[in-house]
Amino acid sequence: LEGLKRFVETNRLRPEQFRFKWLGEIIGVERLRETIDGMGLAPFIEYYGQVPHRRALETLVQSDVALIVQAPQDTMHIPGKIYEALGARTPILYISPPFEGTEIIERTGAGLHGPHDPEAVRRMLARFKAHYEQGGPWPYREDEVRSFDRDAFLGRITKLFDQAIHDHATPPA
Repeated sequence: LEGLKRFVETNRLRPEQFRFKWLGEIIGVERLRETIDGMGLAPFIEYYGQVPHRRALETLVQSDVALIVQAPQDTMHIPGKIYEALGARTPILYISPPFEGTEIIERTGAGLHGPHDPEAVRRMLARFKAHYEQGGPWPYREDEVRSFDRDAFLGRITKLFDQAIHDHATPPA
């Protein structure tokens, strides 16, 4: 939130120029709304709380950027939202320590990632803003994104199963 505040202040943005749609809950963050109000960010944030998955996907597809925040100590779980944003071709702002999730972002060109640091967040938001102002689609690496496609995955797993069945059925020499 401090990075968002710095971005808004540095660019002298008004709420009609920048809107953050907050869907879902954040567990473990006490007094979130009071913090947002106290930082002066409330006019920039539309808070929806829990919404049906279909609505969340519709919002994702219509968004300029998807924000995914990974807990600093969580380097085991890759959020499913990464794959949904890849499918929607919505660029991702991924705040996370380096691990496999951030490697997916780099490999696919799916967006920007950085640490839980306000200045890093401000810089990433500035890069998204500059890209948006230049126009054009986000430069995904489509060949890498396709490797996460359901059909491509099913093809790979089918080959593995076929090989396992073949290896099991073939008597040793």
